[in-house]
Amino acid sequence: MKLRRFFSFITVIIFTFFGFKKVFASGEINLYLFWTEGCPHCKEEKEFLQKLLNSNDDLHLHSFEVSKSRENQEKLNKP
Repeated sequence: MKLRRFFSFITVIIFTFFGFKKVFASGEINLYLFWTEGCPHCKEEKEFLQKLLNSNDDLHLHSFEVSKSRENQEKLNKP
């Protein structure tokens, strides 16, 4: 269940990024990625986001590994 919530969160962030990019042509965009080590989906997502970062100076990635960090888990579960 947590994994499904995690991927839903990632999907929302990606769609939000593209939506904001169309609405706000300039300005910084903060993207928050919560990921776990060893997850092949997270690895693919990180590679995808790295390409976006390389092509967009306004995009700022905030990356949080959650499988080993209680603090990052709390950030993920924060309402």
